[in-house]
Amino acid sequence: MPQRGKSKQRGEQITEDTLKSILDFEVREALGQHDGELSEERRKSIRAYYGQSIGNEVAGRSRIVTRDVMEVVEWAMPELMDVFASKDQVVNFVANSAQDEQEAQQATDYINHVFFNQNKGYEIFHDMFKDALMQKSGVTKVWWDDTPEVKREEYSGLDDLSFQKLVSEDDVKVLAHTATPITDVETLQTLGLPPEMELMVHDVEIERTNDNGRIRVEVVPPEEFLVSKRAKGLDDAEYKGQRIHITLSDLHALYPDTDMEDIRKLSGDDEQEWDEEYTARHDFDDVFAGEHSYADNWLGRKIWITESYLHVDWDNDGIAELRKITKVGNVILENEEVDDHPFSLITPIKIPHKLIGMSLADITMDLQVTKSALLRGILDNMYNLNHGRFEALDGNVNYDDLLTSRPGGVIRVKQMGAIRRLDTPSLPSGGFEMLDVVDKMRDGRTGISKFRTGLDTDFLNNAKAGPVDNQMGAANARLRLYARNFKETGGKDTFTKMYHTMVRHQQHEDVIKLRGQWIPIDPSAWGGQCNVSVETGLGHGDKGKRIQEMAMVGQQFSLMRQDPELKGMITRDNVYHTFSEGL
Repeated sequence: MPQRGKSKQRGEQITEDTLKSILDFEVREALGQHDGELSEERRKSIRAYYGQSIGNEVAGRSRIVTRDVMEVVEWAMPELMDVFASKDQVVNFVANSAQDEQEAQQATDYINHVFFNQNKGYEIFHDMFKDALMQKSGVTKVWWDDTPEVKREEYSGLDDLSFQKLVSEDDVKVLAHTATPITDVETLQTLGLPPEMELMVHDVEIERTNDNGRIRVEVVPPEEFLVSKRAKGLDDAEYKGQRIHITLSDLHALYPDTDMEDIRKLSGDDEQEWDEEYTARHDFDDVFAGEHSYADNWLGRKIWITESYLHVDWDNDGIAELRKITKVGNVILENEEVDDHPFSLITPIKIPHKLIGMSLADITMDLQVTKSALLRGILDNMYNLNHGRFEALDGNVNYDDLLTSRPGGVIRVKQMGAIRRLDTPSLPSGGFEMLDVVDKMRDGRTGISKFRTGLDTDFLNNAKAGPVDNQMGAANARLRLYARNFKETGGKDTFTKMYHTMVRHQQHEDVIKLRGQWIPIDPSAWGGQCNVSVETGLGHGDKGKRIQEMAMVGQQFSLMRQDPELKGMITRDNVYHTFSEGL
């Protein structure tokens, strides 16, 4: 498939100016730009989730907004989190051949450990899923971070041996050190030392540097992710990129060879700063605190950079290679060939031949508007019943009394009959029935029904266990589909990228605690054959039901063990594996 910027004939060298033009075009035309239709739809989804004003409010009337979008999203989240994050082991690598068994087991143990303990796996799943349910897509980014990790530590009261052991470590640099002799005779006697012995106590401040590198996994805010508009899948998209907000100090640390004076001249103003999706998400926060002066500390100023991934024949060999190109303003900070892009994407409602599908908010927002209008009408009617309109004879009624509506209030008149109430008809019961109709429409669209939020008592009073289970299963079907979509797309891709990244970059052994033992694991010895498949979503699901099923199987085991002809079929391994399914 021909791609923009790829079909360069050999001998036609791409210049840096040409590359900048290609990047500017791809960014400008990418899906996810702040002024595009997708961004506007996601902004509306966030406002609907917060229950903010719809825009058709009338002064003096009810302005209530129902929270249907929030309800369906928040009721879907527990089930999805239960499936993906109910156990410490969420990914399982399965060997495709006998020689890969050890590698697959190590990859399973180590990647689960790195995901949950080094990268806050629970929060990653939560934010990724909620982004998808609210804003159509959830995006993760996996990369190898070789930035040295520096920590300052302070120690006091160390003896000579402890001090020497501390400062002899390879990753330790002494920043400050004070040695104080102990001359107190009683202290030396308490320690069992001769009075003439000189004992030193050390106070030290050190800097510990870890330059081994580590896997990083983060959730990319939807408004920062850019992708080609006509992409059918993430891997075959012509362009992928991310807008990143970073301080100039961090930028200098990442790219120390860059002339920071050129970067300093950039104004820092960027259209991304005023992205409506971002401002909608932080509508209740004071995120814009006004102007700041960076005359003395300009490195603290933040600026937007664009990290892009596209195929281009930069080395002029006639073959377009995937390159990572980082650009700020009109300055290219980085241009290197890479094996793969770092992004994975999920979408709840997949649409064939389209990368980004639909969210639960998309199929609920119009019902939220309809339900809000119905509820407003009911509330307005009740308000008018309690505080109705009046017909008053001009000049014969005290209007201050008339306009002050309070229980037991008196309205003064100059003659009897000078005031008459204009009755408001009660709202027919059809209004309340329509609310139930809208709820059923919402249930049918999303799969988030009363059987998810709690069983209907009327149904329970007139149903047996079998129909209840069937109804619950039907209510769960849509959620299971969402979970399967998440598993087979971004979930699987995220862990696969973690595996590949470790094989390519991690050159040191790590020791982790598994099943009560400390186990050394060295990903550099895995070989990188990648003969594994990934199974995600190993949560317990309907655990109570499975435990009941295992109990029934256990009863059958007991009966079979009593039969002389069948008892040989039941082994200890059969029993163990059966009951372990219910744990």
